[in-house]
Amino acid sequence: MKRPYCLILISTAIAMSLVLSTNAYCESASKVKSEPRSSFTRLQFTHVMARPVIQSVGHIKHYEVTMMYPAGGEKATSTKVDEHESWEGPVTVKDTESGKVGTLDIELVSAVYYHDSTDTLLFDCYSGSMTYLVFVDAKKIAIAKTLEVYAPPLKFDKDKILVYPGCEASDSWSQCSSGLVLTISKEHKPVIWEKESFELTKKVIGIGYKGVHKIIDPGTKKARFYIPLSQQ
Repeated sequence: MKRPYCLILISTAIAMSLVLSTNAYCESASKVKSEPRSSFTRLQFTHVMARPVIQSVGHIKHYEVTMMYPAGGEKATSTKVDEHESWEGPVTVKDTESGKVGTLDIELVSAVYYHDSTDTLLFDCYSGSMTYLVFVDAKKIAIAKTLEVYAPPLKFDKDKILVYPGCEASDSWSQCSSGLVLTISKEHKPVIWEKESFELTKKVIGIGYKGVHKIIDPGTKKARFYIPLSQQ
């Protein structure tokens, strides 16, 4: 008579386990849904293996973006593009709906993003220690604005572009650029959020400011502006 009792206990335990697992799954799913998502989509590119010229092509909605594979492209052996690769210009954009094609003078592209609500293509480019953000009106296939910043890779938070502060160190101080929080206007141009930019700089560097300054101990609680002895 003990077996049925054991079966009941086991069945009850399994049922409770299923309920707990389901609850945990639902809770996890609700957390995922509540997380903010970026309004920016990064374009994925594939190589067009037409040697000696190798091009990379990416698609988003009804737009086709084509760029030249960078120097050393002859080493490419497949159509797969590594996400850390970069491209040379010029950039060709085609609207497959209207058939319009335009060429843009954009060089050294490390990533391309599309912002749906403003119909803007954002090209993340580099030159030495500087980053150039090129905002393109996708419909007109025209550059609306180029913003020069000193920055590591971009971050996104919903409709906002986060340009984190960056520093170049020397012996006694570091030259640090402030962070920027941007959105894109209907005119496809960057809009700087001053307060949020100040707070981002303060969070990362340790003190808030605008522009480029010489900072001692950046990224710590001891962060402070460098003042030459002649001015002390």
